[in-house]
Amino acid sequence: MDYIKLSAAVKQLQLLNKQMGSRGREDTGRLLDQLWDLIQPQLGACQTRQLSSITWAVGQLQGSSGRVTHQLGGDTGSRYNRMVMQQLLPAFMQRLSTANGQDIANMLYSVANAGQHLSAEQTEQLLSQLLQSAADAQAVSNSIWAVATMGQRVPAGLLQPLMLAFANKLRIAKPQEISNTLWAVATMGQQMP
Repeated sequence: MDYIKLSAAVKQLQLLNKQMGSRGREDTGRLLDQLWDLIQPQLGACQTRQLSSITWAVGQLQGSSGRVTHQLGGDTGSRYNRMVMQQLLPAFMQRLSTANGQDIANMLYSVANAGQHLSAEQTEQLLSQLLQSAADAQAVSNSIWAVATMGQRVPAGLLQPLMLAFANKLRIAKPQEISNTLWAVATMGQQMP
């Protein structure tokens, strides 16, 4: 099975897990292990879309705010946190120049959702590329939210351009995106430009 189908399979597993609830936790962990064994040899061929999709689906399996141990079980959960941080994120960062805004936002969201943190350098690289990608309001909002959720701050030189990019899309932004952006900036203790 190629990496595109494997990426889709992880996303479908996330949906199946949601429907099955707690009774499917053990089966979900086993299936994710099997999918990961198939994905690993193909990581080099994955594009940013597949890498961010796999990471997003794993983040959804983990639940919100890093509750991976409640969804997949302690050992499996920490294994998948390591999978994201030690394999998927580095592969994504190697291809960052080809990433679009949605891929970057998905990656940031997934790392935050897994309860993980990025280095200041990684955060700056991702947000810089987000600006270059002509991201939509949702991608900008979700990215700023993710940085705040990780307990980090948007690098000072990027906050103003990000807020300007968001403001330029304000007419088409949804109320939730506006609210999330304002919450994130306030949570980070940063002044709005």
